[in-house]
Amino acid sequence: MNETTTIIANAHPAQPLVKRLQDRGYTPSQIAVFMNDRVSERTVYRWGKGGSDPQNPADLRALQNLADRLAPVIEMESAKAAG
Repeated sequence: MNETTTIIANAHPAQPLVKRLQDRGYTPSQIAVFMNDRVSERTVYRWGKGGSDPQNPADLRALQNLADRLAPVIEMESAKAAG
């Protein structure tokens, strides 16, 4: 992957995090609540669609922390499904 591809791949850093949470069954409304209502449901929806990204770096960190807390659960379930 060259530098241009890397930049494009990371163009919307919030999108894969929201997608990961939605794949787990969480709605934009629930994600907003889990983020202590730092942002609105509509904002989470836009992040998930790739229409925008967090303007505040702390919001992206909060989203990343939320997704990271769920990652071990997702990985364990993936391993169970594969095995």
